[in-house]
Amino acid sequence: MKYSNVIIATGFIIALPCYAASLNINEGEWEFETKMDMPGMPKNMPAQKSKTCMNKNDPVPRGVDKKLDDQSCKTTHQFISSDIVNWTVRCTHGNQVMESKGKGTYRGNTMEGMQTTHMGGQIMTMKITGHRVGVCKN
Repeated sequence: MKYSNVIIATGFIIALPCYAASLNINEGEWEFETKMDMPGMPKNMPAQKSKTCMNKNDPVPRGVDKKLDDQSCKTTHQFISSDIVNWTVRCTHGNQVMESKGKGTYRGNTMEGMQTTHMGGQIMTMKITGHRVGVCKN
């Protein structure tokens, strides 16, 4: 009897990380709005909008920075915990490297997050908000 309790308890412990890693995102087409802050640039720069298809396997909002859509960009880190996704995207253009680190919280049909990009000694911070607008248009 005690042996079966250990097996059941072990099963719950093994299953727990799988449950905790389930991101609360409703897949489909999303619209993101980003507000950029960069030293030396005006503080009242207009927000940028973009649309992209999002899913649980790739929840990094790439449309927020057109440079991240480039073929030379790769997601080097992605960690999902509950409703939060952390990411690092690294882009190489010739001998110039750009790295973006971000963190976003998904709540079904909405998302809020921040992303910091380092490129050539400059640092750019982006506040990201997003919402699902419908099904993906392929």
